[in-house]
Amino acid sequence: SNPSYDDYVTAKIIGFLKRKNLIRSLDQSNAKLLIKTYNGTVFLNGVVKNSAQKQNVINTAKNVVGVKQVVSNLTFREGK
Repeated sequence: SNPSYDDYVTAKIIGFLKRKNLIRSLDQSNAKLLIKTYNGTVFLNGVVKNSAQKQNVINTAKNVVGVKQVVSNLTFREGK
């Protein structure tokens, strides 16, 4: 395990999500997104607005260099 590289991967994912305005929109809906990387496996936890946003977050994480796999525990509440 290389914790500093895992932290770097996590930071890159967060950067991409911010650039795509995915994190900002999550913040506005009071949702919390927890991203953790361990040995190149990214764990996504939290609540997103809908299935499209969920898929967007997953795809963004998958496309970051250094990510081997993505484990999504993201949930969403349809309605708004």
